[in-house]
Amino acid sequence: METLAGGVYAAVPASLFPSLSKDSVVPSALALVGRIKRVWQRARKNLQRQSDIYKVAADRKRIPAPAYTVGQRVWLSSKTLPLRVESKKLAPRSSLRKPAPWSHQPATHHPPESWMEVRFRQSGNCWLLDGGVEVNMFNYRQMANNLVSASLEALIQHMDYYPDKPYAFNFLLTSRLFLQPYDLMTRVCHLCLEQGSGDDLLDQIRLYEEAKKLVQLMTEWTEAFPHDFSDERMMRSLRDITHHVAGVDEYSLRDIQQATDRLMKRKSTFAVLNSMLAEHPASPEPEERSGILSMCDDPIIFAQQLTHIEIDRMSLIGPEEFTQSFAVKNPQCQGSNLEAYVRWFNRLSSLVATEICMPTKKKHRDGVVKFFIDVAQQCLDIGNFNSLMAIIAGMNMNCISKLKKTWNKDNTHRFKTLENLDPSYNFKNYRTALHDATEMSNTADSTQEKIVIPFFCLLMKDIFFLDESCASRLPNGHINLEKLEDITKPISQFLLWRQAKCPFHRDETILQFLITMPIITEDDLTE
Repeated sequence: METLAGGVYAAVPASLFPSLSKDSVVPSALALVGRIKRVWQRARKNLQRQSDIYKVAADRKRIPAPAYTVGQRVWLSSKTLPLRVESKKLAPRSSLRKPAPWSHQPATHHPPESWMEVRFRQSGNCWLLDGGVEVNMFNYRQMANNLVSASLEALIQHMDYYPDKPYAFNFLLTSRLFLQPYDLMTRVCHLCLEQGSGDDLLDQIRLYEEAKKLVQLMTEWTEAFPHDFSDERMMRSLRDITHHVAGVDEYSLRDIQQATDRLMKRKSTFAVLNSMLAEHPASPEPEERSGILSMCDDPIIFAQQLTHIEIDRMSLIGPEEFTQSFAVKNPQCQGSNLEAYVRWFNRLSSLVATEICMPTKKKHRDGVVKFFIDVAQQCLDIGNFNSLMAIIAGMNMNCISKLKKTWNKDNTHRFKTLENLDPSYNFKNYRTALHDATEMSNTADSTQEKIVIPFFCLLMKDIFFLDESCASRLPNGHINLEKLEDITKPISQFLLWRQAKCPFHRDETILQFLITMPIITEDDLTE
């Protein structure tokens, strides 16, 4: 105890918590504890009041959460899912086209189990309610955060707000395995245009945003898949969209008109190329057929003209034709540019065999064989693997291989160097050469070095194997997006190869000879 002027005070520390305070006979100590308790109550009341004010401001656009029951389907925003990603800014914002209004997370930031009445558990890549009911329409792979499966309706809704460009291209390419392009356009446009009547300011803003997204999607569609708009129904839908956009935003109207103009120019270009590369009926063969050496005896020029035809053929092929050829009951796969390209490969092989067999003298045949070996070597140097394999196939026909006297040691040795690209080990040597040519093309500066023309029949075989190797739909009805991504990769690479420009001079005489010269079938040559 200490005695000071004005009173007696005990040396007892004051406590903020009543449960820890001890009774004291000193009046001044009890008064101090009472004052501290009143200060604490006022501070706590103010803190609670401010918290309520902040909550009202935060919840001004929210609605109360519904009463959940076990086994009920619910949709979650990705904000409530513990996605393991490097950056939350790059993570998907929502597992739906529009987040559910109750999908916000309370200020406590606890896991969903502690603040939702329905208990959740994680199974694989999905969030499940107790009882095993799936709760999200999209299925992401953990760690990498890759979308691996989803329902068809969810994927179509995902197109509503124009997602990233790779997703738009992949879905537009592979969706035709499940529905026709016109049906997809109808459903996407319906989702974009059902956003309101435009009577108030909010509807006007919403229509403006939807118009911009729709124009972006149509621009991507017309640039990547122009052959889809050969269907008059697609063109009619495009005109309807243009009419709708005209009343919403003049800048979007300008963009979609420019996209339509580019589409019409590409369609006219395709028409010109088709007429140039059309297979004309074979004219009667003259009694004395002029050999190929009388027209062109330079293998470099001949290989360059073959490259012109290959690039022209490739430019006509749309990426959608690959997937349409696998689609069930698809009438568009008949008479496609894919079949025309395969027929060109067979024609070049038969032309090589015909030109070798036509000369009656061994000396002339020997010169033709040397010429085509040199042409094949030039095609290999250019990166024209399709013409190279066609020439090798033509020289491996029975009617050519049985010409023992024509195949002297020099021709046999030179041809063996080309035959290293044989089909052994699943075309291992060819795939290595193609990979090296692709790597060189990616870093090349000159136009000639950028040319890569793959062996097209093998490319088609690889894509067909990817389609047949696994199902397009999972047991739960979701679309197998991992399979569709595997199919898209070689097609996307083909589109990069297709962009190459041929820098060589065009010789119309040689080109017409290659396209129109009558050929003799292998059976007739054997006889």
